[in-house]
Amino acid sequence: MIGVVTVFLLYSVIASFFSLTMFLQPGLGLSPFAAGLVFTPTAPFFFTGSLVGPKIAGHIGNTAPLTGAAIFAASIALTAIAGAFEPHCTPPLIVSLILNGFGQELVIPLATNVRHFYFAS
Repeated sequence: MIGVVTVFLLYSVIASFFSLTMFLQPGLGLSPFAAGLVFTPTAPFFFTGSLVGPKIAGHIGNTAPLTGAAIFAASIALTAIAGAFEPHCTPPLIVSLILNGFGQELVIPLATNVRHFYFAS
């Protein structure tokens, strides 16, 4: 049950990208291109997380999706802290988005595989 709640919360919080876009563009006055550049470092870590997720799961077992969710939660907390205390300083936001991408992709492939494993037939 904890896993189901964790995956539900993960997919719910992914919508935070829209809120962060609104914070960067109208809030901080960044252009769409500059706001996109803030999100760009997320992509390689999103990809890397999906590649190493199964390997990490092989080492740490069934807690791998929860580990990814914890990394994702830490990234959301860092995003909130950076936005509250250093709103015009984008490097902390970029670091939080890197963790965000890695945490998400540590969870998503593993959660999808579990779903297919238990429900496919």
